Amino acid sequence: MGEESNWRSTLARSGLAAKGVLYAALGVLAINVASGDAGSQSASRRGAIELVASQPFGQWLLAILTLGLFALATWHVIQAITGDPVEGTETSDRAKFAGKAVIYLGTAVTALTILIPRWGAGAAGPGGGGGSSEDQATATVMNWPGGTWIVGIVGLIVIGVAIYEFHRHAWKKTFMSRLSRFEMRDKVRRGVERAGQAGYAARAIVAAIVGLFLVVAAVQHDPQEAVGLSGALGALPEQTWGPAVLWLVAVGLLLYGGFCFAEAKYRRAT
Repeated sequence: MGEESNWRSTLARSGLAAKGVLYAALGVLAINVASGDAGSQSASRRGAIELVASQPFGQWLLAILTLGLFALATWHVIQAITGDPVEGTETSDRAKFAGKAVIYLGTAVTALTILIPRWGAGAAGPGGGGGSSEDQATATVMNWPGGTWIVGIVGLIVIGVAIYEFHRHAWKKTFMSRLSRFEMRDKVRRGVERAGQAGYAARAIVAAIVGLFLVVAAVQHDPQEAVGLSGALGALPEQTWGPAVLWLVAVGLLLYGGFCFAEAKYRRAT
């Protein structure tokens, strides 16, 4: 049992470190959006991966990131099958793990499709393909019988989950139960706690905006209203209060990346 726990924890820590890289890059891109200099990379998961690939030794960094993302997806698959001693073994927990596995498997495949043409081709500039396909997916669903209702309900569910996650993590700090707090000095623990709160708050705000746009798309029968992360961040500057919120979200995403690195180091054996 000890050996199994060791390799599972190693898999988890590798995946969490890759997640930290991904969110740190997302934070940098979001800060670029907030400062009015988005460049050629959108603030999306693909844009974050391309940012990593555009750095010195980018192919090697991207290869390590890709392996880490596959490790993260594999770990979530194992959690979905067996449950997790840290985060729970109930059916609802396993369903959550399965959802994460699908998300990060898709992210890992995206990283692989960016890595393959770049490998051995020398330093390549960042790609410009960060465009989202949320409106296309929404249009497809809207063509189904009752599709408009489905999109609207999904939007409301996304908003509800965002509110729940904000209360559970940004407010209640439940995420700290996943960490071996006795291994951290007081200053480190407080720093990790604040970074986690800011990161989960930022994620919840973005998710709520995405959910709101889905509801608007359903109400207006216009799939082009649906947006992903990049679209949600891009919509904020158009509001009176948007720029301030955008900066908070951008810094929060960067801090969430730092929290993921801390979790990779201090997470309880999984």
